Amino acid sequence: MGRWFGYRPGYRDLVRLYIARNVPASARNPKPYDLYEAFESMIGDEEEFRDQLAQFAELDENGQPQVRPIDIPPLVSQSLPWLRPTARSRMYNAQIVQYAKGDRFKDFFYLPPRDPKQNKNRENLLAMVPLLNCLTETESFEYTTATQRISSYKAKTGLVPAQLIIEALSSFEWSKPGLADPDIQFVKEAASKGSITHFKVVMPIPTNDPVMRMIDLEETGTTKFPIIERNRRARGDFSGSSRWTRQPLEDQFTKEKEPNDPASRTTGAIILTLAADQWKNQTAVSEPSALTGSIVDPADIATLFSWALPHAAAPKGKAGFSVRAPDRRSSPTIEASNISA
Repeated sequence: MGRWFGYRPGYRDLVRLYIARNVPASARNPKPYDLYEAFESMIGDEEEFRDQLAQFAELDENGQPQVRPIDIPPLVSQSLPWLRPTARSRMYNAQIVQYAKGDRFKDFFYLPPRDPKQNKNRENLLAMVPLLNCLTETESFEYTTATQRISSYKAKTGLVPAQLIIEALSSFEWSKPGLADPDIQFVKEAASKGSITHFKVVMPIPTNDPVMRMIDLEETGTTKFPIIERNRRARGDFSGSSRWTRQPLEDQFTKEKEPNDPASRTTGAIILTLAADQWKNQTAVSEPSALTGSIVDPADIATLFSWALPHAAAPKGKAGFSVRAPDRRSSPTIEASNISA
């Protein structure tokens, strides 16, 4: 936050000041910016960054540092495209080539815009068809609420080979090219070693009046899927997965197993969600109840997923790095013009 306020003495008190919501960029560029949204985004990015630093602060299983200081810059998130962490003319030399978040779910919610000219909902649904066709069971999952009550939810489920997951996600379309490449690369390597063999795919069914619809894809046949409300956020992603949905799956699949526990140590979990994502009055809206027909247009369905890896595959998380400029390995940043496309 010091950077945001220019490191002025007492900058922590400045957060109490009024922050404008509609500020022109400059005299030449009248496009307005919402500084409150920018401030909120920066706080979120900083919290995620601190969380990752804490996760990778410990030594790995071989007693080596997981992250060196020069590797840190690529971990810095950039939720708003125009709020850059470094100058346009420069880029970080280190780049993440493998990434795994240990013992917790990671959401992959940055999808292309809903604007019909950029919409990739249909393509993403097609990529996920092999997973959707594996959801042949219905199970109940229990979780503990904030008031310590035991509650539960039902879900369509299926056990899917890791290779099928890799193939599906490799053809997925993102708002940021290559967004999930480091994560997919980690699972590829883990699958080749046998430390990840399967994923339990879970599609929660809303408790109250679930909207169940068939999808206008020949590949999914007459199967009905729950369509939920999940809104796009201004920063380009969707609101996150529910902690109540995650809780029983993290307990079952991502925690370290006792020696006498017969449960699989090579199975992760995926929460797969189909969200209403319509285009109305030049705006993306999520209105499941407005899907009145028995068959839904794939363009109106956003495919969202989160995954958690089995504990043994990434007990402390893992980040693997390479450099963009091999001849300048010790340089934290380099001129963007020196990197070939």
